[in-house]
Amino acid sequence: MIIIPLLLMILALWLNEIVSKHILPRVPLTKLRWLDDRGVRETSTLFMTSTLLFILFGEMNLWLLLSVSLASVLIVGLNKLILLPLSANRSGLSFYLGEQVSMIILIYLALYLFGQTESPAVMWSQFQLLLFSDNLRVDQGLIVPAFLLIVVFLTSISSEIVKRLLDKFGNPASASRDEVAATIEHSSELIRSGKIKLLDRIQTDAVIEEQLEMADDTASPKTKESIKVQYLLFNREADASSKGKYIGILERLLIGLFVFQEIYQGMVLLGAMKTLARFKMFESKAFAEYYLIGTLSSLLIATICGFLLRRIV
Repeated sequence: MIIIPLLLMILALWLNEIVSKHILPRVPLTKLRWLDDRGVRETSTLFMTSTLLFILFGEMNLWLLLSVSLASVLIVGLNKLILLPLSANRSGLSFYLGEQVSMIILIYLALYLFGQTESPAVMWSQFQLLLFSDNLRVDQGLIVPAFLLIVVFLTSISSEIVKRLLDKFGNPASASRDEVAATIEHSSELIRSGKIKLLDRIQTDAVIEEQLEMADDTASPKTKESIKVQYLLFNREADASSKGKYIGILERLLIGLFVFQEIYQGMVLLGAMKTLARFKMFESKAFAEYYLIGTLSSLLIATICGFLLRRIV
């Protein structure tokens, strides 16, 4: 079916994002000079990922190779020449969504130029059939690529969408950590000055002067105690953020599975478990609102994906 190349190239695009962010930076090959340039790296990985998927699904031909080449160059050119220079906030949700939509449109245009996908009118009619037809018949060859596409979207792309949405409102827990660190830093300074005063009473002036000179040589705006506390708080925050990301991925996968199997009571149980784990934190109105935004956005994304999966399979 001629829609499969489009699905595979979008899948390659999202897999390429995972490879670029999480795999390539850890591979020694990224130390090669020709991979230092982001444009070259993204073009190469997108081309190789797309080609590999076409080979695995038996779709490879000369026109597809030309489509992949053109799409890769156009996507990198779009990012380098238009999106990045014109965007004021590259970490925002609107930039990320605009970037994804633009790249998918370029992929479609490259495939359409070489006759490897349907016309816009046919694609729109197929999409309407997918959503509203009572007698939907899906080609067997579409099931696996569509399933993989939805899984990748639920795990990687949706995580980035939810993260950027929450970043827009700010994590209320971060402010309290900063306040605690500042309080302990202040207390540490008081303890330090108290120690010096105590030493001043029991030791000679010469010894105190020597110690103060040594302290001045190694002076820093923060004491060792406060630095240690802030380091631990930073690691806890990063650890909590990482855990939250994986909890969100598992949550969306489970909701998608529940919708697919029509086990809607499982969604209620999942929500109760998640709420119970953060019950004490709901005393803060700011956190409760932050929590609802993240949970409802995950629920909406996963429900839509579960519905589409049901329609396809």
